[in-house]
Amino acid sequence: MAVLEKYTKWLFFAPGFVVFLVVIIAPLVFSYVIMFFRWNLFDPFQKNPVFVGLGNFVELSTDLQFWGAWYRTVLFAAVVVPTEFVLGFVLALSLKRDLRGERVIKTLLLLPLAMAPITVGALWRVMYSPMFGVINYFLGFLGIPPQAWAASTQQALISTAIVDIWQWTPFVTVVLLAGLVSIPSEPLEAAIVDGASSAQVFRHLVLPMMRNVILIIVILRVMDAIKVYDILYTLTYGGPGNATTFITYRISLDAFKSWHIGLASAESFVSAMIVAALTLVFIRLISERRVAG
Repeated sequence: MAVLEKYTKWLFFAPGFVVFLVVIIAPLVFSYVIMFFRWNLFDPFQKNPVFVGLGNFVELSTDLQFWGAWYRTVLFAAVVVPTEFVLGFVLALSLKRDLRGERVIKTLLLLPLAMAPITVGALWRVMYSPMFGVINYFLGFLGIPPQAWAASTQQALISTAIVDIWQWTPFVTVVLLAGLVSIPSEPLEAAIVDGASSAQVFRHLVLPMMRNVILIIVILRVMDAIKVYDILYTLTYGGPGNATTFITYRISLDAFKSWHIGLASAESFVSAMIVAALTLVFIRLISERRVAG
């Protein structure tokens, strides 16, 4: 009986740990191993893995499609993250005050978050339709000719950015609103009594107190913007051309369309290192500003 009680916790722990090993660790280790091999499942000469060492990484260093996909991904993130942050902060500051219909507004804000990204992409694909889309229908009342939107190489990236902003600005708003509500009112009231303007209070008190919340939001949104895939799959299919072929879509094409398994694993590893480096840069910048402040 004593022996059974001693190992009870391990018996409860074992099933979850086995699932973790099979679902998470094993595929991760496999991807780390296979990135050193050249393996194309549909190529009769490369249907079996062939060890090439760093050959895949050397190929990636001169692969213009890979780095072009990263350029478009960074450009996309540079558009959506600041826009979502600014809009989210404006909405959070507005909702912090007592507004009529505040509950209705908050409910409407949560609706985009409740929708699956793949559903959002399909919905906006219909709305963006050059011939039957509701957006072009309303633009017609303003005398603006129908736009190609997601079907145009010039407009596809910004069209995709609009969809991402629509879905994820509410998330930024909710998190910032929670941070604003948690700020103690005494320092703010004391600063106002001492003659500080609203802009000074916001800059010198609110923003420093919100630094950790802002850091979390920026890191999460940058990571999500870089790994966006669902919207691309249903909205633009990575097109037209390569206009919205971001890095995640590029990797999926190499892995599941061209079946270059080893190369796709190498792309995933390089991309993960880039994301980790960006995250460390953000943390370092915030930490340096905190010390300077």
